[in-house]
Amino acid sequence: MICDGAKAGCALKLVTAAGAAVQAALFSLQGVVVEATDGIISDSPEQTMQNIGILSTKGMIETDRIILKIMVDKSLKPA
Repeated sequence: MICDGAKAGCALKLVTAAGAAVQAALFSLQGVVVEATDGIISDSPEQTMQNIGILSTKGMIETDRIILKIMVDKSLKPA
């Protein structure tokens, strides 16, 4: 999920993330887990966070450029 600075859109994304966090906590209480072989999940929380850090810094560079280009292009179009 990305945030592009759209006020109402970001608020909706925040509510969605909060709901997913609660659901994940409820799953955890029932013993549901995601295995270290799935996606960017690793054997330790620390390594998983490092993976998320790599994704958010290196992986989002082009995404940030594209979001900015879309926003600039929209602002340059006549109303």
